[in-house]
Amino acid sequence: MDRPLPSVLLVGRADHREMRPVAETLADLIPRNQLFRAEQFPDVERFHTESENHPELVIVCQHWSEEYTRVEADRIFEWFPLACILCCYGSWCDSDGRSGTPWPPAVRVPVGSCPSLIHQLWDDLKASRPRLPSTASIEDAFRRLHSDILDQQLTAPVSVQVISTDTAVRDWLHDALAAGGFEIADQAGSEPPDVILWDAPVWNDLAKADLREIHNAQAGIPLLALIGGVRPHQIDQARDCGAADVLPKIAPIATILSRLADLAQPRETHSASA
Repeated sequence: MDRPLPSVLLVGRADHREMRPVAETLADLIPRNQLFRAEQFPDVERFHTESENHPELVIVCQHWSEEYTRVEADRIFEWFPLACILCCYGSWCDSDGRSGTPWPPAVRVPVGSCPSLIHQLWDDLKASRPRLPSTASIEDAFRRLHSDILDQQLTAPVSVQVISTDTAVRDWLHDALAAGGFEIADQAGSEPPDVILWDAPVWNDLAKADLREIHNAQAGIPLLALIGGVRPHQIDQARDCGAADVLPKIAPIATILSRLADLAQPRETHSASA
């Protein structure tokens, strides 16, 4: 006897333009009679109390940081304890992982990464395969999203020194690097890092001087510069000051990690042949 198809509860304003990839993926993938909607939080409570359906996948669309309170997030976990819960967040929520969010790391996924993950979760649910629990670590959650990149990019341990005057950004980059399998180099350590990741302040003459100073102090170590709203002439200026490569600060973290791994390759090759 075939196992009944899982059902899905979609929470939030999924018809908003930014959430269109989520809505279109679900419309293409989930049979209409298996997909339920709850546009606002009271609708979620009404579904819980009045419906006889028990969704196995709950997808929450979050457009801004305080759209859902911690109490509301806790209620969703309480009402659907056996469901796989996913919070698909938009661009206004990018910094929530650093500044605080009611959703655990294993639950939060940027909207651009949601379509492929929804396909993966749907296949897992249909096949009754175990899924990542909501209590999973940030490392496990990161690997779920970027396993294809992580499995191929690191041929040897890569140490990265993060230089940033913003404590929250520095901590966030440390977490992402650790989740991606990189080692965090101690700024005061005796061993030089394989790569330097420099989070640039406002790009001006002072920032250029800082970059030259970092490059001159650790010549030979490739440096990846993150610059906000970077323009072509700023990329050229940063490279003239010693940056091996430049990315905008809004670049996806998978892109940043992949570029760091690429920059480390020459040093790994050299070490292996020495």
